[in-house]
Amino acid sequence: MSIEKLPSGRFRGVVRVKGQRAATKAVATRGEAAALEAALKLKMGADPDAIGVTVGQLLLMHLNDNGYSPTTHADVKRVIAKLPDAFKSRPVGKVTPLVLYALYRQLADEAWTVYSIRRVHETLGSAFRKRAIPFQWATTNPVRDVQPPALPSHEIKPPSVEKVRKLLQAAGGQLGVFLRLASNSGARRGELLAIQWDDIDLNAARIVIRRSIVHTPASGLVVKDIKTGRRGHRVIGIGAGLVAELQAHKDEQAARANTHELPPPVWVFSMDCGLTPARPDWATLAFNRLRTVENLPDVRLHDLRHFVATSMLGDGVPVATVSKRLGHARASTTLDRYAHFVPQQDQDAADSLDALLL
Repeated sequence: MSIEKLPSGRFRGVVRVKGQRAATKAVATRGEAAALEAALKLKMGADPDAIGVTVGQLLLMHLNDNGYSPTTHADVKRVIAKLPDAFKSRPVGKVTPLVLYALYRQLADEAWTVYSIRRVHETLGSAFRKRAIPFQWATTNPVRDVQPPALPSHEIKPPSVEKVRKLLQAAGGQLGVFLRLASNSGARRGELLAIQWDDIDLNAARIVIRRSIVHTPASGLVVKDIKTGRRGHRVIGIGAGLVAELQAHKDEQAARANTHELPPPVWVFSMDCGLTPARPDWATLAFNRLRTVENLPDVRLHDLRHFVATSMLGDGVPVATVSKRLGHARASTTLDRYAHFVPQQDQDAADSLDALLL
């Protein structure tokens, strides 16, 4: 391994293979440079067995090349950085199911969350499947033979109608419009913030949801496709009251933009008269302040999505319709998550069958 530290404080790998010399791009850490160095050696025709790739190098190579979304990339990078050095320095070919079992136990003892340990498990499995085995750094995928810790079961507790009304009545301005739309549409936070005025037809009372917004310190604000891809694109209807609120918000935003000699607003929720979208943490922080003032500590912003789903199902709306409004890729996802909120439909079916036999 030949890693150089540049005067800028960044690192690069220098590779010599078959009389040829090449260097990687400069990166922030020595580990990233080592991963790029290994990839460059392969590209230049080095024997895979002679490279001696470590787990840390494999994971960084996988992170840089896997095309993760900004939020997933940030989370994977975080857990890789926190992994024990002894494990990251282990040669890829010496990772066994027993080693992974011991790793997961160690991480649990160090108070890692179940979600973080499962992220490690998923990342390792993908890295072995996509890189270590094809590049012949390992002959088998040891991750397949180890079970990660099970996810804790969380009971869905949607807020009552009274609590949602209290929040909506207390919220004003842009936050009030945002919460009204959240409690009507069931859309995710990032989907709501990514709505543009061109996505809304106020005359037809409908909104097209087709994109999402995420923010990480590394990538900044990123507009991307929604969580379930094109299958999650949908057109949803909105009520007359929400149409009136959106129209008032649009008029007020346009008037402020005109006052400041800015272009016509593009984004519905914005800190600069519609020029750019609001960051996701704006919605969460503003909501948390509101719920504190209103003494509703048990209500989360995401619970408004549960409120929409359970209210519709409780009113007898077909699961397929609810699933489409929520943007689930499959109706089975909606049913698995909210089945216990539709017991009356099962009872109605039982009563109908019973009546047939009288």
